[in-house]
Amino acid sequence: MGGIVSPTPRERTGSWLQFGPVRAVFLTLVYGNALLVRLPYLALKFSVPALRPVKGWSWSRSLILGMLSSLSVRRFASAHSDRVDAKILPKLGGDGTPVRIPRLPQPLTGTMGELAQRAGVESVDVHAWWYGESHEGDHKAAQDEKVVLFFHGGGYMEFCAAPACPISGIPRKYLAAARGKPGIPHKVLSLEYRQSFECDFPGFVQDAVAAWRYLVEDCGYKPENIVISGDSAGGNLTLALARYLRDEKPFGGASAKGLILHSPWMSLSGSYARAGPEGSFAQNKHVDMLNAALLQRAAEATVRNLSLKELSSHYWSAVDLEREEKADLKDFPPALVLGGAFDLLRDEGRDLVKLYEAPVTYYEEPLAMHDCCAVPIGFEEEHARVAKRTVEWLTQLWA
Repeated sequence: MGGIVSPTPRERTGSWLQFGPVRAVFLTLVYGNALLVRLPYLALKFSVPALRPVKGWSWSRSLILGMLSSLSVRRFASAHSDRVDAKILPKLGGDGTPVRIPRLPQPLTGTMGELAQRAGVESVDVHAWWYGESHEGDHKAAQDEKVVLFFHGGGYMEFCAAPACPISGIPRKYLAAARGKPGIPHKVLSLEYRQSFECDFPGFVQDAVAAWRYLVEDCGYKPENIVISGDSAGGNLTLALARYLRDEKPFGGASAKGLILHSPWMSLSGSYARAGPEGSFAQNKHVDMLNAALLQRAAEATVRNLSLKELSSHYWSAVDLEREEKADLKDFPPALVLGGAFDLLRDEGRDLVKLYEAPVTYYEEPLAMHDCCAVPIGFEEEHARVAKRTVEWLTQLWA
């Protein structure tokens, strides 16, 4: 445990809402309004089925999503992640074990290497969490053992990989469903990658490549026994890592066995937000808990060091409605894409599936919004179905 460190924040940028007493006043108003005004109002409103956001949603689900949407504006007052400070990691128990991920021994190469050099971003030690069977010990892979490398979501600006974070429920629900099923992963390594307040792009990719190197070289996992997975922004990072492995072929040259993308954020260029009334941004903006303005702010913070031409790069916009050149999605591993019909990012996932040139399976929950598997309550049936589909897909992947 002694080697685990947190990266040093380089710059905490943001609006005047994020500093001093103004932030305290703003948050007091947000929470006060949510509890004293919005909660009773929505509880009464959604008691009438015709007034619920989606036909088929229960009163409790409508209320949960209404409150989450009301509280989403609190993020305007936070310039940084709610991750767990690495200094207290050894004191934490639970079903996860923290581990240090060493920095890369050599710089990135290719496009990512050029961007890192220009931005002055260097690889650093980060940490991750092991979940699943025998998550304690030396973490060396057993013969033919399989593993999932997971990247949490949060717009590259919030949330974390720790057990206390609701997003850790995604890999843990999978592990519960996989229990007793032979031939598929029973361990997950969830990476605590740097976020946009800590480094410029491509620092996140450096951390993802470091986690891949850790699994392959330090732990001894074979690339063909690794599945890379991520939700929302973590889905974006999943595809970025897969692209880097395809293009640069580091650490032996092999890529992952497969990819799993939960409600993936596939276009940081903002082209889908500008798609018009027929797009999922317009159709779902009053239903989904994902806030379009916050998503734009997260994208701007993530790619702030890039030129206008670079914004449509395949690395962070795998699909883009305004890019003239064809999407570059050949020679990728087989993929499972999971989404919701009422997800703000629904169309990005659907378009990825249409353009993906490797075998791809798409599953969409008809009554779900963005990242429903990260919401602890109200979506239990969806949780079970998504976990079941994931286990089935992995079983077939290694059949």
